[in-house]
Amino acid sequence: MVVVNGEAISTGTFWKRMPGLPRVGELVGGKFVVSTPGFLTLNRVMNELLLLQLAKEKQVYPADTEITAAVEETKKLNPEIVAGLGKLGMTEADLRYDVTVQIAEFKLQTMGVNVTDQQIEAYYRGNISKYTIPDLYHLRIIAVDTEEKRKAAEADLSSGTSFDQVARKHSVHLSKTSGGDMGEVPFEGLSESFQKLVEGKSAGFVSDWMRGDAVFVKIKLDEVKKGKVLPLDTNLKAEVRKALMLERGSDRNDLGKLMADMRKRARIEYQGTAFDEQLKAAFGG
Repeated sequence: MVVVNGEAISTGTFWKRMPGLPRVGELVGGKFVVSTPGFLTLNRVMNELLLLQLAKEKQVYPADTEITAAVEETKKLNPEIVAGLGKLGMTEADLRYDVTVQIAEFKLQTMGVNVTDQQIEAYYRGNISKYTIPDLYHLRIIAVDTEEKRKAAEADLSSGTSFDQVARKHSVHLSKTSGGDMGEVPFEGLSESFQKLVEGKSAGFVSDWMRGDAVFVKIKLDEVKKGKVLPLDTNLKAEVRKALMLERGSDRNDLGKLMADMRKRARIEYQGTAFDEQLKAAFGG
């Protein structure tokens, strides 16, 4: 798996240690509950199996064509996923299983729910702000905490030293290591004073020094990316349809209750593992 100072940690050691690794757990009802990876994994797989059995019972188990199409789409979006799974000793069959569980869960959550194209278009028009990419302002900043540093920074800028070099040399802001780079910020994410500064300005604009709380600040506008409204194309239609189906399905289908009933009805044959008592507690004995 890895070599530390010339000493190897083998795959066998990794898998041997992992099931009983102490001081791990998961959030349950907002509280961190200490458990072990072995129990958490068995518990998860048992619940996935019950979910797939429930999907068959409710006659919404995904068809092979649905699963294959979803697997291919996943691979298209993430071409490295199969290779990544291989490094963990997993195969494309494991990816297919994960996709099957995801589709089955969605179909259980949305049983009996239908969303028309007209409803999708109406939702899109009524929520156009959700599908609008705002204008993005790529900013750099120099912040200094004394008048002397401000004068020194200004002298360097006046002599032709680039903004990012001056930021690295003089700024006291955390961004100094990246040349004052503040990244791309939507207009609404800027402070009111910064909004007034950059509104209507073009790339290359450099502000005068501004006095802040115990600092002097100068900003540069590196780039402006104009926003746009995302078109309601095939992909966005599918995304909106899925969101609307889940929203309406949450009122119609209580998956938590259905799964609780499945766990209650499950006939579990314990095999004497180190996790039996924890599993009995989780599944009500």
